[in-house]
Amino acid sequence: AQQAGMMAREIDNGLAETAYATEAVLAYLESSEPAYLRGPRIVVGASAGALATPAVIKRLGGIDAAVYIGGGAHLPEIVLESSMRIYRPRIKGKVADRNDSLSRLKELALKRSQMDPLKVAPALPPIPTLLLTAEFDRVVPSSTGELLYEALGRPERWRYPLGHIALFLNLPLQASRVIDWIEEAVQHRESLTKCGDDPPPPGQEASL
Repeated sequence: AQQAGMMAREIDNGLAETAYATEAVLAYLESSEPAYLRGPRIVVGASAGALATPAVIKRLGGIDAAVYIGGGAHLPEIVLESSMRIYRPRIKGKVADRNDSLSRLKELALKRSQMDPLKVAPALPPIPTLLLTAEFDRVVPSSTGELLYEALGRPERWRYPLGHIALFLNLPLQASRVIDWIEEAVQHRESLTKCGDDPPPPGQEASL
């Protein structure tokens, strides 16, 4: 239980730190270069940044659209199962007992976390959202990408038959397509706002 509490605190502190740092940068730009902040506000989170994107959106408010690249939810699962070996606690005993202890640690840490995307994402305002996910991701396990997709209400998703690193190596080829998506999503949202309508429900899914 103590280990789970420590993990939850570290996770929450890391996510909050990213949200506060983003807020501080925007505050600085507001006072020094306000022209940079004109127009729609789009959050693009990649890899670790995508893990913190729900917390950033919650903290800032007033976001017009969001793009998650290589993200996931259930950070205890990511921390303990990532191929990057982020954290490997020493658990003694037989393999079956260790696996049970590990599962219990994930469960307790998630329960104690207040900032995990699984807790924050479902309560976010309904904004246009796009996910770019790697089907064979082992850095941010693809199963946790599926959890994020569900937590966000099944928004539009582009799936790639790649791993985590290959997804990002492929990004330059997708940049114009992502920009087109952002521009279209923002324009559509603005037109609905002018008409007094609610934003559309979460969108479509494509395998690429």
